[in-house]
Amino acid sequence: MILQYTKNYNLRKTEEYKHLSRRAVEVFNLLLDRYQSSVKNGYSDENGTYVKYGQKEMAWDLDCEDRTIRNAIRQLEESGLVKTVRQFKRQVNKMYLNIPEKLTPIKNPIREAKKAAKKVVNKVVEAVKPKQQEDNVNASKVVNVSNEVKTALQEKLNLQADTVVQDLEEKFGKNEVIACINYVYNKTVVGKQQPIKSTKYLVSTFENGFNSKCGGNRVVRQELVPDWLKTQQENGDGWNNFYAPEKPKPSLTDEDLKKIEHMKQLQAELLKQQSNSVLP
Repeated sequence: MILQYTKNYNLRKTEEYKHLSRRAVEVFNLLLDRYQSSVKNGYSDENGTYVKYGQKEMAWDLDCEDRTIRNAIRQLEESGLVKTVRQFKRQVNKMYLNIPEKLTPIKNPIREAKKAAKKVVNKVVEAVKPKQQEDNVNASKVVNVSNEVKTALQEKLNLQADTVVQDLEEKFGKNEVIACINYVYNKTVVGKQQPIKSTKYLVSTFENGFNSKCGGNRVVRQELVPDWLKTQQENGDGWNNFYAPEKPKPSLTDEDLKKIEHMKQLQAELLKQQSNSVLP
């Protein structure tokens, strides 16, 4: 189990062997493969099971130079993963593997950040749960509201009747609450294209002076006139004539019409005399 775990695990991602090069890890994996065959064939002595794997053969298998293999084996020896026992000339050295029994993986910062974020989300959800349960309990309470108000509230504002609507109906009456719902629907939902999210909006509408007899708010906007303009209007400095409405024009009498006809005749006679005098 240790052998299979070590072979399939990247040693460079452990705290103990993160300093190894990629080539050193590849050489160690090759030695692990050869170690399995050594165990089957019974290659062992007083020091334990050994591996015979020539450096040139490793270089051929990994498609690299002999110098690269030597550097990788030196790193493994310095890390304590491999122990090399030199043999006589023309014989392959014996290599004993020190397979680690326990490895400490390096923590992935991305995974750790995700775990921390998940913990924060879980804390927020746990904090919100009691409030949601309280809201559900309040919503499940029996509300004494007339069916007409419930229907208007559901159809117009897409809201459910609650204790707020119940208090409004007890204070202002059923008809006033229905009129307020229609007023809010026409002004806000249809006019401004803004949905109503809570029945508290009706409370604010009543507080602003809603009255069904006035068709809306009781408050009437009055135009403010500055004091200097009032004094000028009172003193008659021309502002009264400026703001006063125009007087109707007087109608013409019969005598005025006769005078106008007489003047037109005189003008016609004068034009006729002037034309006769000009002709030869």
